[in-house]
Amino acid sequence: MSSQLPGNPSRGVVINEPFIEDIVAFHREVLFLVRFPEEAPIPSKERLACQYGGYQQFVAKALRVEFENGRAAISCQPPPKEFQWGVNSAVITVDKARKIIRKGMLTPSYQKPLKWTLTEIVYDVLDLTHTDITVFAKGIRNVPEVQEVASAESLKDFHCIFGGFYETPVIAAAQEVFRCKHPPGSIASHVSGKKITLKVRGRIIPSLAFYHAPKSSQMPAAATGDPLPSSSTQLEKQYKICSCTMIQNGAKFLREWVLYHSHLGVERFFLYDNNSDDELEEVVATLSSFNVTRQAWPWVKTQEAGFSHCALQAQSQCTWMLYTDIDEFLFPGDSFRQSPSSAVSGSSSPSSTL
Repeated sequence: MSSQLPGNPSRGVVINEPFIEDIVAFHREVLFLVRFPEEAPIPSKERLACQYGGYQQFVAKALRVEFENGRAAISCQPPPKEFQWGVNSAVITVDKARKIIRKGMLTPSYQKPLKWTLTEIVYDVLDLTHTDITVFAKGIRNVPEVQEVASAESLKDFHCIFGGFYETPVIAAAQEVFRCKHPPGSIASHVSGKKITLKVRGRIIPSLAFYHAPKSSQMPAAATGDPLPSSSTQLEKQYKICSCTMIQNGAKFLREWVLYHSHLGVERFFLYDNNSDDELEEVVATLSSFNVTRQAWPWVKTQEAGFSHCALQAQSQCTWMLYTDIDEFLFPGDSFRQSPSSAVSGSSSPSSTL
């Protein structure tokens, strides 16, 4: 089984076997990002292990496996601190036999894994409109705290880089979340499926994120794009009240929390799973009738960015969003309790209580 690597039609790169795309070292685990051929089966974590080193080796079983958009995120225990290893000597083993390794020009050139606590990293991107995209990065300091479109002067040293060569200016930034324009349609096909990153005051930030251009019919003719439609032209939201939370190993508390807030009128639940290793997926499966979805979010200490990601994902669906932890229970005021059905019926008063 093989597939063309997304976004590289001119190079005609075809992948017929999985390969390691990036390696990130967290404090307590190592994250391998592995590209799989289209429709290739993803092995379960019981079949996978991470092997570090060459002549001397350290082997650790996979802690968890997440899969999205043709790429698996495989987490393993790190080797001891004194153990010396590099990116070129790290592999993923399948059934203790087959090995998944790096693949030449398709993988980054760095020799040591990206250290999450010490490195500026672009780690995610959302392209939910045909005019602009949102880039999530960590470690970048002294960013102007702006909520709306910033002045050109305040963000003049910030740019999005597509495919390593095409730049568009950053037009807004807040808490290490950046917004910039899509490249024009004439460029999009050349950079789609390739890395997107940031250039900050002249330096290029390492990136784990890939850009995927909208369909050609949705692309703006020029890099500046078209203005976003006004709120008056947008369709009515599907849900009145939604809830977003970040969760780690909270499976045993989740059901009670969901049932309680569902009774108050929450119609949609977004769970951002921050490296849980309990039975969270199984519990979520039992809550399907309550409209609960789980989003893998392996990025450590990025709750604010995760909530921004959630807000962008939900903005077309939800009128109001509730942000709480699963050990926090909303206790509404008297007016809400006297009219519990109004939260779903469309009255603005209970939403304002939130």
